[in-house]
Amino acid sequence: MHTCPRFFSLAFLTVSALLIGCKVPTPVEGQGPPPSLPPHAESTKAAPELSSNAIQAGDSLEIFVREDPSISGTYKVRDRGYIILPPNHERLPVAGLTLDQAERAVRAALEKSQLRKATVFIESGTRAPLPHSFSPSNPEATSRSILVYMTGSVKRPGQHVLTLPKEGSLGVYEAILITGGLSQFADHQKAHLLRPTKSGGKQRIPVNLRMIEQGKQSDPPIGHGDIVVIPERVFGF
Repeated sequence: MHTCPRFFSLAFLTVSALLIGCKVPTPVEGQGPPPSLPPHAESTKAAPELSSNAIQAGDSLEIFVREDPSISGTYKVRDRGYIILPPNHERLPVAGLTLDQAERAVRAALEKSQLRKATVFIESGTRAPLPHSFSPSNPEATSRSILVYMTGSVKRPGQHVLTLPKEGSLGVYEAILITGGLSQFADHQKAHLLRPTKSGGKQRIPVNLRMIEQGKQSDPPIGHGDIVVIPERVFGF
């Protein structure tokens, strides 16, 4: 009995085509870093540093602009996490940023709207006290507690201390509901997180609250230092 050489050739070509067609799965685009644990649970210096150095609602900032001294002055961070820049009363979100990041944000805003070049220096004035229940020096208070920020179209903007469940995590939508919920004109489909990265920056992570409400997507976990941004809906006329 003789085996047909043509049969082996066809079999070899078929196996080669299958191997070429196989692809290694790639990560899902838009996935951010995992949520940060509470400071005590992480046992690192990064998380307590965020709570002490990040700008928060209620802080006063001393802003100096070399090219236009009329802009220089003391600016209070409003409850929704922004300052108001003259002369057009522009709202500039700064809650959760470091002073260096806030300087870059103010410089970009001024150069976009009114100055060809802006040299900006920001110093921290008075600091808003952290909530009494949050104390990096108290392991019992922080072992299952995280500090998060809500800004935009929410009923209770600002900083919030949330207690994580004994097992598992706390979702973004759950955190919004716990802290008072969304305002009337919140855009449920364009919310996003600003999550601290190991390099000191922040990564933008989209969150579709409408899909979560309808049970079509899982509620992603929220982490220590996360900023939840809820834009307002834009109505056409």
